[in-house]
Amino acid sequence: MTQLSISNILITNKLTKFSLTTISDNYPRFLIKITMKNLIPIYFLLCVFCILSCSKDDPTIIHKLKEKNLASITQTYEVDMDLNTDGGITIVTDAGCKFNLDPKNFYSVLPELKGKINIDIIEIFDRGTMAITGKHTMSYDSILISGGEFFLSAYQGDNMIYSDDFISVEVPVELTGDFYEDMQLFSGGSEGQNTLRDWRLIRGLPEILGVFGQDDTTSYSLVFSGFNWYNCDRFYDDPRERIYLDISYPSQFKNKSVAVYLAIKGEKNSLGLANQGLFPIGLDVHLIFTVEVDDQFLYQIITDKISDKTYKFDQDKMGLVNPAQLKDIINNLD
Repeated sequence: MTQLSISNILITNKLTKFSLTTISDNYPRFLIKITMKNLIPIYFLLCVFCILSCSKDDPTIIHKLKEKNLASITQTYEVDMDLNTDGGITIVTDAGCKFNLDPKNFYSVLPELKGKINIDIIEIFDRGTMAITGKHTMSYDSILISGGEFFLSAYQGDNMIYSDDFISVEVPVELTGDFYEDMQLFSGGSEGQNTLRDWRLIRGLPEILGVFGQDDTTSYSLVFSGFNWYNCDRFYDDPRERIYLDISYPSQFKNKSVAVYLAIKGEKNSLGLANQGLFPIGLDVHLIFTVEVDDQFLYQIITDKISDKTYKFDQDKMGLVNPAQLKDIINNLD
């Protein structure tokens, strides 16, 4: 447990293992190698697929492993509302991002906030973590390159806490590579408790809100209003003709927790959905099939150029790994 004393506010950082509740499906208030060299024995694969194909389709179990992985990287900070919070507080995350908030502008269903409250923060930068938590970088049919994905929420016991005040985050550029001037602010539309549907560009922002580069270009400054999912992104720029991909995988995985991701070669901070987006013909990519099997992932990777053909994933070419292994496998792709 790490304790930080910032602006006379005692903040406690601890990892928690409970699930999050997404604040809203709407925009914020201010509209603002390990390549599998050895095949898994055929009898083992047959057992796995038999279990999957015979189990009853239950939407409540879909993505449970991703939700568990998401909870495991949640950072929880404790703030005492009875202490003097004049001037706001600053929370420094595990990755070195600085969240600047003013608890005086927090509110809930309670007439007055007193005592200790919790603030949850999630930060994601690499495509391996994106894959095992389901936090891709798609905005409708376009793939994004991320400077950081962030979730922010606050609560006291069972009562959610809200804020419509300005919140700023300083994000070190070194976490995602080079500095880019065309980074923009996106909000995460959600479907269900923790399942991200897509990232929505927040348009029509006042000049004080959005993504701003620091003078020395060593960090991005995100300014937004309200608790939610936010992403600092730029659109992947490629002038070539774009097409939808034809993806094929075994029928017994239909209606299961399947995700087919697309990783662009050379872009470590991006992860598209292969069956959702439009992608440039000739683009060098890794197509990554994943499906949850209890606390593990069954996966297969196809490395190819985008073209007008069917990309077929086969049962006998899939491997079974735990989330940490899959994260490393995807992050180690070129």
